[in-house]
Amino acid sequence: NEVKFSNSTDTIISQTPLIHHNAQNISINNLTVFTDLDLEDDIVKKFVRSASSTDDSSNPLATGIAFQSNMCLRAPGATCFSNLDCAANSTLSNRASSLDGSGTANFYEREFWSDDLICSQPAKFGEADYDIRKNRCCRDEEKKFYIPYQENGEGHALTQDSEKRSGDIDLSSIPGIDMSSSDPSFNTRLSQNAIVANENISNSNHEGFIVATKDSSTDENINAVRYKGVEAMAKKSCCSENWIRNFKTGGHQWRPEKFNNIDLNKFGDKVECFNYYDFDNTDGATPKTSTCSTVGDPNCEARNVTSIQANTILKYLSNIELIGIPNVIVQDTANSTSLECTYKTTSNYFEGIINSGEAAEITDQNDPSKSYHLLYPKGSTTDYDDGQYSDLIVEQTFSEDEFSCCRPAGSFVGDDEDENVCCTGYRNPTTKRCALDENVSVNLYLNRFISSEANNLPDNLFDPQTGYLLDKTKVAQVACLKNLCASGFLVEGFAYGKYQIRDSGNADIKNKEIDRFIEGPVDNKMGDAERGIWNYFSDGLRWNNHYYCVTQDVATAISSDEELGNKVISCD
Repeated sequence: NEVKFSNSTDTIISQTPLIHHNAQNISINNLTVFTDLDLEDDIVKKFVRSASSTDDSSNPLATGIAFQSNMCLRAPGATCFSNLDCAANSTLSNRASSLDGSGTANFYEREFWSDDLICSQPAKFGEADYDIRKNRCCRDEEKKFYIPYQENGEGHALTQDSEKRSGDIDLSSIPGIDMSSSDPSFNTRLSQNAIVANENISNSNHEGFIVATKDSSTDENINAVRYKGVEAMAKKSCCSENWIRNFKTGGHQWRPEKFNNIDLNKFGDKVECFNYYDFDNTDGATPKTSTCSTVGDPNCEARNVTSIQANTILKYLSNIELIGIPNVIVQDTANSTSLECTYKTTSNYFEGIINSGEAAEITDQNDPSKSYHLLYPKGSTTDYDDGQYSDLIVEQTFSEDEFSCCRPAGSFVGDDEDENVCCTGYRNPTTKRCALDENVSVNLYLNRFISSEANNLPDNLFDPQTGYLLDKTKVAQVACLKNLCASGFLVEGFAYGKYQIRDSGNADIKNKEIDRFIEGPVDNKMGDAERGIWNYFSDGLRWNNHYYCVTQDVATAISSDEELGNKVISCD
């Protein structure tokens, strides 16, 4: 081993092990401590004779693939010469795949070693961009990997899954650098921490993998780039440098049924409070009187919802799809007058996502009057899902910790390949290229917490709290430039628009329209079911601040409606 001093010409030979760069190497000892694998003297051997020994007969022979004891393997993202350089190469991962959780270490460490890494790069051999010097240890397309988060002060991962919670994890320490294999806490190790060791990911600045304690009102910089950690680790993990967050139900096939996470029957009940105010109140500013306690009563006057207020409400509601994604934060609705309900007499708190009375996790360090909620995983564990979510929410859409490596939109997929190599989980059958299927949100797909598709754009174009692109026009530009939609057609959502006023018995308002939120075909008293508006909404075309991929037939039908035609964009 070499030890070099400040004068690069002074080099000595020493028995002292060289301390390797902690972001490039992972010790094989992280694996050999799994005693149930029995790797020592099998595929992990001490080939080097001790300096004091003269007995050659004690040296083990390499009769097959084997690794030197105490050796350094290459971490995901580190340069390599062959697959065998990589931690969790196939020889080691085949053995590690037998781990069932009954032995040492935690779920995430077992998973890291159980799926193989290869020595590869985004370009394929023979392509113009291929350069052997760009080879890195990484996971191939379709391979899953995990990125856990943790609540501050807790030992287990931020998840509802009992298996993943069964062992504590250490999201900060580098095994072999910050913690020793003889340390009693070594079972909490995460070898993958080495991947981002030198990426300047700050847990204290909320870019990393530790989030505020529930209900703690912790002072934070709410403008920190909260997706920075997950993006850095995911990019280095994948050979293609492209990745996608998997769905809670598994996989990453973007289909409309994956987004059925709200109760459509309750949606109208939630937004009615924006659509009406008391008939006797002339200015609409302070209605909240008992005469308008039930919408449908003649005392309730239809209210024109301005586009400014509607945009604020839509921005808030479109965070529903992000529930369960650690480090996403949403503002408490009590902090915004635009999110106050109008006609309700008991409370002006809009329970579109978070229920009234729920304590917040975060306070804006620059404005203590503003508070924010973390979107904890939804499930049965009362640590997190203790009634914080509105009854509008049916289920969590995306996984809190599971990802897949994949090819970006526009990539060619051969007839003999599975379409799951695509980040979209769908191959356009005509062009044979990765694309999004119908009735799915382009904004959501481009979200920085969810995919790598837009990571070449500057951070200032994105909301640091939620990962969404801030400008809807930019969403359309990216969608058309990358041919994201298989059909080539985009359409805005239908939650808000110029819709018919509900018939409350007054003949003078029949068939008249007003700017409001969609409420649904309630008692056949309104025209939302007519013109197909409610069907579009219930099929997944929800938020007006989002663009959705649709088929050419749907785009043509919407374009033919005089008042809806401006919602459609053709990329051709």
